[in-house]
Amino acid sequence: MTKHNAFLLYTLASLLMACQDNEPYDFRSTNVSINGIDSLTIDDSLFFIVEKPSPKEAVITSDPSEATLYLAVNHDDFQSSAAVTHIFAREDTVVQFYFAKKGFHNSPVKTIVFSSSSERFLSHSPFYPNPFQDATNIMMTDKSRGMMGVIIYNMTGKTVAQTDVTKQADTLAVAFDLKDLPDGTYIAKCTYGQTQKTYRLLKTTNRP
Repeated sequence: MTKHNAFLLYTLASLLMACQDNEPYDFRSTNVSINGIDSLTIDDSLFFIVEKPSPKEAVITSDPSEATLYLAVNHDDFQSSAAVTHIFAREDTVVQFYFAKKGFHNSPVKTIVFSSSSERFLSHSPFYPNPFQDATNIMMTDKSRGMMGVIIYNMTGKTVAQTDVTKQADTLAVAFDLKDLPDGTYIAKCTYGQTQKTYRLLKTTNRP
């Protein structure tokens, strides 16, 4: 290979690398883990429901690598952070972050709101269908994330179904197979953070 050809190849490779560096980066693969719950999806914002307003632990990572994380707590100024795991204090309720690469490729600002109340997310019964014949489902579509406990009782107070549900994305759908239960009225109790809500369920095998 002549020196001229080698120089041309080097110049072409440099131009290709420069073009790649100027391509917008895709930060959609941002991954958030909070209080040990992994793979929480976050497009723009989420409400993480906590059992008590104690310090929270969050792990915030993103692809591509070599991106710099900028973090702001309680609407303070954004500061660059080299840490992966962040411990937030009791009074920290709003966390905002974004990523930057090469100093100018910025991701959209994403917001995490820590809340012990889930009243707004449980204002309507999440159970569908109701009345039901063999099974009912918890159906939720909102910006909340976290662990929710569900207990279903019969009218004597006996527990007939119990589970913990992890909400990791906007949409949640969990089925309850209750075909072996007799027809009648049941009470479902949902505990999400410090909020508890009860709902009346009706099982009937009478088909219209």
